[in-house]
Amino acid sequence: MKDAVLDVIVVGAGFAGLAASYHLKNHGLNHIVFERGKTGESWRSQRWDSFRLNSTNKLNVLPGINCGPDNADAFPSAPEFVSSLEQYVSSCRLPVSENSKVISIEKTGSFFQVTVS
Repeated sequence: MKDAVLDVIVVGAGFAGLAASYHLKNHGLNHIVFERGKTGESWRSQRWDSFRLNSTNKLNVLPGINCGPDNADAFPSAPEFVSSLEQYVSSCRLPVSENSKVISIEKTGSFFQVTVS
């Protein structure tokens, strides 16, 4: 990807980053989502085992997804939530680059230069 020119970059493949990617894709913008670990990394590595989301599934719906009535009022566990994020990336074919830590973002003229490890 060296020297690629994109319309947008998104840093982080969590809920907000994936929602942004969905809308960018639907608007035809060339973009990538950089994630330092795996999709939903903070939900994987920064939550205790028994953690459940504080809001029900019907409040955690990503764009373009319909929350079925069977589990709309359930409080998902962190692994369930991560699984839903992974399925979203796959089903929406979002351009997520895992294990891509953003080192720097610098403005050079009218462009931004992004360094990723």
